[in-house]
Amino acid sequence: MTNDWLDGVEDRLIKVEEEQSGIENAESWDPEPGDILKGTVIGGKIIPTKYGPAPIINILKDGEEGSQVFTVWCSRSILRGRLAELAPKPGKGISVKYVGLKQPKKDGNAFHMYVMDVEESDHEYWRDVQQAYHIRETDSGAPSSANLMDDSDELTDPF
Repeated sequence: MTNDWLDGVEDRLIKVEEEQSGIENAESWDPEPGDILKGTVIGGKIIPTKYGPAPIINILKDGEEGSQVFTVWCSRSILRGRLAELAPKPGKGISVKYVGLKQPKKDGNAFHMYVMDVEESDHEYWRDVQQAYHIRETDSGAPSSANLMDDSDELTDPF
């Protein structure tokens, strides 16, 4: 009797090792206003920092000079909310745009504005992020967050 799972295990381990080495060598995304990062979600997790837990997304970006892995730190509230709401599925496409500092429509402090669009969601994968930041679900099972974007901030056809 053979174990089908063991067939091809070396190839799978090589693939996992390659993905992990890319993550270890990931560059933190440090955008300027208007920058867009578009690629494939490798995965993500919550990282402890001296300021408290911060979720990250690792994104594989293919370019003319080859592939590169970027880490997006979702420590800013707008980006963290979009992450929890959209729950980007590993292996699927994602686009993240840093709009820049924006003034609220009413009085208040300027904030860092991001927009995000995903090809497909996986709310179960990001459940720990939703729970860590007390993001409640709507009746449909999808997380709820305040809509803080103007129509002009939407990404158009990122895929």
